[in-house]
Amino acid sequence: TDGYYLHDEMNLTDTLAISGGYRHDQARFRFRPSAPERISMEQDLFTAGVNYNFLKNSHVYVSFSKSFRYPVLDELFNFFTNTINTGLLPQQSDNYEAGIRHFFTDDLSAGINLFQVDTAQEIFFNPANFANENQPGKTRRNGVEVYAAKKFDRVSLRGSYTYTDSKIKDGLYAGKEVPDVPQHQVSGEIQFYVGGGVTAALNGTYIGERPFISDFSNAFGPQDDYLILNAKVKYRRNRYTAFLDINNLTNEAYSEYGALGGFPVEQAFFPSPEINFILGVSADF
Repeated sequence: TDGYYLHDEMNLTDTLAISGGYRHDQARFRFRPSAPERISMEQDLFTAGVNYNFLKNSHVYVSFSKSFRYPVLDELFNFFTNTINTGLLPQQSDNYEAGIRHFFTDDLSAGINLFQVDTAQEIFFNPANFANENQPGKTRRNGVEVYAAKKFDRVSLRGSYTYTDSKIKDGLYAGKEVPDVPQHQVSGEIQFYVGGGVTAALNGTYIGERPFISDFSNAFGPQDDYLILNAKVKYRRNRYTAFLDINNLTNEAYSEYGALGGFPVEQAFFPSPEINFILGVSADF
């Protein structure tokens, strides 16, 4: 892959800044043995934004950007026939955002972000013919995110909530929900500064119900929602840090990803890890 980009930010006044950029990206794939052996793709992208500081670090902003995703290996290449899916195109999105972040004090901030993502040529696996395809027409994700953070002497809190309304805009499944996009998502963390270089934290994520991957007709019902809690203890001394992560603290049985597959087509689950531990040491030089 090769990428060439130019980006600049200009302060028109002490409180008003604008930014913009352009990127040309090209990818070349080679498979052997394969028919054909090579394929290439390219994308032209740009971004633009305006940021206005109305009080110290508090600001409002609007932005637009184009983004993309190339097909990954198992989407592009058929391992049974040793052929490349030459008709599969990169996924493209137009991203619109507007929001405000306000610092009520140095230790208390909150914000709200409105977003819209229009995606064309969205890549999906079609269980009817066991092939990866581009979704005809567009999908749209509208939503709002609210977040807040507060610092005390030894405790810091942060949390966010995101609501997303996702719809297929065109074609056979127009009006249906976009697969694997939850309407409701919540995250939060509380961090304790114990002292003596020791920090402890508890964080959690809630993911709401959402259609199964590839269920564009929304005919198979939603994937279950789930709540995952994680804990972390960290001890830092000079350049060295020792840590213990405890993931899925409550040993929740859940599946982060569910998709349609098999013959006949049915719900398929990718089980997520039970409670697990990571113990380590790092050093900064």
